[in-house]
Amino acid sequence: MKKPAVIFAFLFISISIIQAQKVIENPEKPLSKNAGRIVHLAEAMRITDEHEGYYFKFPHNLKISPDGGMFVEDEEQLLKFDKNGKFIRNFFKKGQGPDELLLITNYIIEDNSVVIHDWRLDKILILDQQGNLKKTVKLRVGGKKEFFMIYNNKYYFFKSEPPDTRGEPQIIEVNTNLVTLSPDGETMEKKYAFPLKYLVMKAGERVYTEPRSGLLICVRDNETFYISNTSEYEIKLFNLEKNEIILKFKRKYKTVKVTDETKKYA
Repeated sequence: MKKPAVIFAFLFISISIIQAQKVIENPEKPLSKNAGRIVHLAEAMRITDEHEGYYFKFPHNLKISPDGGMFVEDEEQLLKFDKNGKFIRNFFKKGQGPDELLLITNYIIEDNSVVIHDWRLDKILILDQQGNLKKTVKLRVGGKKEFFMIYNNKYYFFKSEPPDTRGEPQIIEVNTNLVTLSPDGETMEKKYAFPLKYLVMKAGERVYTEPRSGLLICVRDNETFYISNTSEYEIKLFNLEKNEIILKFKRKYKTVKVTDETKKYA
């Protein structure tokens, strides 16, 4: 009768160890002698807007295409350049037609397609690498949401819940939900909730909310991404197939205290 008990205890300890391995606690003082090293950036290419067909106002959201070229998002522009920095075309056509856009929330490069989300028109455009329309998907589920990626033939978005601003000024938690939309844009399913902290303030009859944390996201591969949703030093690795956090690591650190001198910046 002792063997089952021993086996059970062994399994319990093993499971506990496996669960414990999901959290990596970094010490406040780094163990590496080379900690705090600096990454030096080196210029690989320079693109200016001295040529016709495009302009730079606040270029951002640069992504590499399968052919080695680059996409750069700007105001009413989604510009493609080849691997040598030569301008190819602007994928943004302003308007409300089947292949037109008003405002890009995000875009991704999926295989040889460019998938663009416009939250004002609440639709997804799928274009080929030459900018030709392949498909338009009208999203039937309302509300502001930010396009993230495609996985298992579903569109993934982050969608925030409205904050509860009743009561006295306080710090509250508001969920930003990871949701999926079906390929036809008809059905939404909530998959996971990432809480964010907000400060609720009042000035007379008006109520203001100010974020105290935000989402920082970095895609790792086709089914996992890193995410930080707290003001602490904590990064999580999320697996879309398992629909769970499979790893998180954090570090203890000394917080900066608010003084009379720094209070105006707090």
